[in-house]
Amino acid sequence: MATLLPATELSKYIGQPDVLIFDASGGPEAYKKYRVQHVPGAVFVDLETELSLKKESAAHGGRHPLPDPLTFGITLGKLGIKKNTHVIIYDDKAGANAAARFWWMLKAAGHEKVNVVDGGLKAIVAAGIELSNQAVERNPVE
Repeated sequence: MATLLPATELSKYIGQPDVLIFDASGGPEAYKKYRVQHVPGAVFVDLETELSLKKESAAHGGRHPLPDPLTFGITLGKLGIKKNTHVIIYDDKAGANAAARFWWMLKAAGHEKVNVVDGGLKAIVAAGIELSNQAVERNPVE
């Protein structure tokens, strides 16, 4: 499976039962922006609280230290990711920030079916995919 998914191919995965799409956009207003517009069906994943395990001081692990494997596994369950789930990730930094991090974390955990949308949200919009503001509920797995 190729790492990068062309934005022009994303529409064929939207709404597929074994595919989960994640918006990993970052920054202080990331969730607020997600609520205004995201790929239909995309779930928000938070760099600050779900893709890192921050310590009291950045001197102990940096700004976004990795969570321990157990914590990350729990997060994957809360996000609804199963072993055979096809995960597609995008962000607002052309796929070069939190989307790439989430891809790397999943691959390091042994997850095989994972792509990053090449060019991120900007490329998705340029591909003509209509965005949504509809709330998306997570479907956790155990």
